[in-house]
Amino acid sequence: MLENIPGDSQFIPDIVSHYVPKQWDMTCITRNALDLFDSVLLSHYKKFGSIFKWNFAHTSIIVIANPKFVKYLASKDGIVFKKDTFAEQMMKDLFGETILMTNNQSSWFRHRKLCSHGFTDDTLRYLCQVSNQMMEEFFTILQQQQWECNADFFSLLTMDILGKSTFSFPPDAMKSRGKHFMAQSISNIFDSVLSLSIVPSSYLRKKIFYSKSCNRALLSWIENVVHHRFQNQPQEDSFGDVLSSLLQFNNSCSGASSQGNSTVEGNGENVIPFSEKELVSTMITFLLCGYEMMGRSLLFASYLLAKNTTSQTEAQTLIDEILQGKNPTISDLSNLNLIQCIFAETMRLFPTAPVLWRESAQDFVFEGTFIPKGLYLVYPINAIGRDSNYWREADEFNPHRFDQEDVEAKMLPIFGAGPRRCLGDHFAKTAFCIILTRILQRFTITLTDPKYSMETEVKSGILRPKSPLFIRLIPRN
Repeated sequence: MLENIPGDSQFIPDIVSHYVPKQWDMTCITRNALDLFDSVLLSHYKKFGSIFKWNFAHTSIIVIANPKFVKYLASKDGIVFKKDTFAEQMMKDLFGETILMTNNQSSWFRHRKLCSHGFTDDTLRYLCQVSNQMMEEFFTILQQQQWECNADFFSLLTMDILGKSTFSFPPDAMKSRGKHFMAQSISNIFDSVLSLSIVPSSYLRKKIFYSKSCNRALLSWIENVVHHRFQNQPQEDSFGDVLSSLLQFNNSCSGASSQGNSTVEGNGENVIPFSEKELVSTMITFLLCGYEMMGRSLLFASYLLAKNTTSQTEAQTLIDEILQGKNPTISDLSNLNLIQCIFAETMRLFPTAPVLWRESAQDFVFEGTFIPKGLYLVYPINAIGRDSNYWREADEFNPHRFDQEDVEAKMLPIFGAGPRRCLGDHFAKTAFCIILTRILQRFTITLTDPKYSMETEVKSGILRPKSPLFIRLIPRN
């Protein structure tokens, strides 16, 4: 069936693959293929072209390294394509059904409709307020550390910002200096989902996962916050955070239900309100999606600016001119376009989620190649981002390439593509811009080791530095 697609016939010897249990396939793919993407995908791309296959035991992966696929995916996602069913079941076992993984169209639409009310202009303004507040704490702790930090500390900063802007209760992760249960749990979740894939029982997977104290603590913390807010709405629902916005809309749904309607009418669509349990699962999803992405992107951006001092000085000059010493607001970001371009260029060179995964829900033909139903499909964001066929001086850091919107920017679906594009994309970019602006406003970013050269690897689906990177901030005059 796949004879017309070039590539490696089988990475695992046939006699071995015959005895590999079916449920091990996703573990094999994710643990091995993603690491291989980072090291050998470009050589396969040059050897086989823009569409090629990799086989792992019983599972075939089709790599589509063609930017036109993003546009095709955007128009067909949820119809021709779906999230992979194995990962969907794993996430359901641990956290319940959420917008992140569900393939049921009516369920996904309901979650999307409800979740969209968590990301409003009010929540962005509150996020800006929280980010500025947390940055003061960040600077205070950094001063005690001689203005030096690493990836973990950036992640703890984003955990505090996410916690406060999502729940209005800061988890105080920075004060823990790397030992906070929420940071430990979320970092552990990605690895756990993979290692638990070899456990055949849903009951056992959940039992093993929650046997770890940090995982139980994370679930308990979120359950307690959601329960308190859920039971005391709307009196206490004026915080301005994401949960508050969700509960306000959910309350209107519940109000309709109490009047004898099981649903509420919204823009022509009926929406069943979230239960308390569903709200817990949704809030866990928000933390999972935001924590690694925001922390890693800040680290990679700091590295790039430390290595490219001209771009850093240009950004500092713009910040000084626009802000005149005051803290940035949402309205200021439109005048700080260079900071947004730095985010886009950072994600081009170091995409925190280096590949986009889908599963073919039906047979389709792309660029003359027939691809059958039931195959894993991969769009390699990291390879496309550094391909000289699509980018001028592809390995150079040049934020100005994103000054004007053009087709190049559409090639990198950092937040997904089409109707399943991440709802929190503007939220994440806003937090990144506020944090980086505050840092550049007061400091010049340098590397503790000026000779450090970034080499990356993919672990649990996340792009990470191979060796620890330490950043030193030099106070500006």
